[in-house]
Order: sequence, then C-alpha cells, then structure tokens
Amino acid sequence: MAKGGTVIVVSKPTFEEKLRKADPFVRGLLKILVENLRQIQGQQK
Repeated sequence: MAKGGTVIVVSKPTFEEKLRKADPFVRGLLKILVENLRQIQGQQK
C-alpha cells in the first residue's frame, strides 16, 4: 500500500466550475480517470 500524500477537499460546485472552464483535453482525461476509479471501487466491494 502506498504511504504519504495530500488530500484536498473541493466542493462539488467549485469542482464543476473549474471543470467547466477546463480545456477539453483535460476534461476528457479527468473523465477517463474517474471512470477508472469507479471501476476499481466497484471491484473492491
């Protein structure tokens, strides 16, 4: 298991606003990362 790191809490409205302003490439990349995280979470349950 990995050790160390930093967690930053971002409210949903703030995240959505930043995502709306983001470059289309960055939005696509984040979409892929979120889908992968959801798959991993689903496998662990």
